Amino acid sequence: MDTERASATELLKENERLRKELKEVKTLGLAAAESCTAALAEFGGVTPALSPDLSIGQVFGWMAGNFSKLPTVVGKVRDFAALSCATNFAKTLTKAGYGHVEELKRKKDYEGPASLGGASKALMITVRHFMEHFWCKFGRQDARALAKDRRAEVCALGFSFCLYF
Repeated sequence: MDTERASATELLKENERLRKELKEVKTLGLAAAESCTAALAEFGGVTPALSPDLSIGQVFGWMAGNFSKLPTVVGKVRDFAALSCATNFAKTLTKAGYGHVEELKRKKDYEGPASLGGASKALMITVRHFMEHFWCKFGRQDARALAKDRRAEVCALGFSFCLYF
């Protein structure tokens, strides 16, 4: 009887320890999920609400479902960053009087990076100056504004589509 009582006491202690660890894991999981929600929201991603009443399995299921969205969101962020850089670099060249920018609007085929060859020192300095003096000051906000405008355009198109039908 004493052995069974000691064993039951040990099991109760182990059970309590596991409950505490499970609660800590759930707290960490909820915090990670909130971080994911905030990161996705910063780039226009939307996640379903996360209730603290969910089980640990549901929390990690939610995380798995939303973490799978990250490559798509990051890809869109990358595309808007490239669009902002290309647009503003072309505007900078045009404003500086480089008329060849106008010729590029008729160009349909572009060479790949390997065909273009290496960048000269002067070109690298120009790009570095553009990144330092444009992108670091204005580029991120411009890329976000492009994404926001695009979301508004998509929402307006969706709303118009709903009204039409």
